Order: sequence, then structure tokens, then C-alpha cells
Amino acid sequence: MTLGEKIKDLRRKYNISQEELAEKVGVSRQSVTKWESDAGLPDIDNLKALATLFNISIDEFLDYKKEILGEVVLEEKYSLSGIKKEGKARCKEESYIFNKFPKATSIYSLLRKKRWDWKKNLFWFIVEPAFSPEMDDFLENGINIICLVEEGEKQYIVIMHKGIMKVMLLKTIFKGKKLEVNGYVYKKNYKIK
Repeated sequence: MTLGEKIKDLRRKYNISQEELAEKVGVSRQSVTKWESDAGLPDIDNLKALATLFNISIDEFLDYKKEILGEVVLEEKYSLSGIKKEGKARCKEESYIFNKFPKATSIYSLLRKKRWDWKKNLFWFIVEPAFSPEMDDFLENGINIICLVEEGEKQYIVIMHKGIMKVMLLKTIFKGKKLEVNGYVYKKNYKIK
């Protein structure tokens, strides 16, 4: 369940309209609509107000955080010797991923951009610590390639860095062109397959 779905469920459970919720939290109805449709997120102060209003802890309110990424399903060393660029791949790493997932229905190169607003960074650190501290270190030291791999109904994030490939199952479906995780915005750059 996403944060937006959780807000909507709690609002309905308490029989509150979007307008009433907006008034109680001190925001516009449009803000509530954005939150519930996952088009926007409440800031820290609004998150506290929502948790207080619904009489739950912030931890309980944000229990969906575990649903972004699942377990690491594959971690292995890789070598690019003998790999040639093929298809729409722009580098050998992308070709490696292309060959590693022959059943993939689509593969996208992803761009990763850090959020620069400190309040939003803090919010994402609290809301979606999707990567473990080990993974944060892995990411902060520079990444060669990040891709989204779709195999039927399953989606994976593939990160290639310093000769190691990690594949993590996405539990929340990457819809549209971007996904926000742990203070970063991942955007679909181009389709490889």
C-alpha cells in the first residue's frame, strides 16, 4: 500500500472528506488529492499532523515503506570481457543486462537525481529507507548503470557498480516515467529492450 492509499483509507475510515482533512491539516484540498493519488507527498509537518489526526504513530503510518524494494534476488560479480553492445544498449553494461534477462519484456535505462531540498531529503530518509545503509554506501560511491527490468508482472532494479551487479525486486510497481525512493528520483531515460 502506498502512502497515498494509506491516507485515503484512513480518511474514509474516519469518514472525513478531502476538504475536511485539508482544513484540519492546514493545506488545500488539491494537496490532499495529490497525496491520495501519489502525485505529491506531505511534508514532515503535515505527516505529523496526519499521524496525530488519525491517532497512529508515524511508524505505523509509514508501514508501507517496506513495500518499495524486496530482497536482493541476485548479487554477483560481472565481467564485460567478450560483451559487445547490441540492440539499443549504449554501453557494455546495458548489453550485459540485456543478455542476463532474456525473458525480459522491457528494460529501461534509469537516470538518478538526488533531491536537494533538505526537508524532502529528511522526509524520504524517514519515509522510504528502501536501501539498507550498505546499499546507500554502494550508491553514494558512484554507479555505473541503473536499469529497470520488467519480466511479466515482476519488476527489478539492477545496479551495476565496480564489477558487482545487484538485482532487487520491486514490490511497488514503477508506473509512469519516475519513481521516488530514499531521497532520489529515478526517471526512465530510454528503452533498451
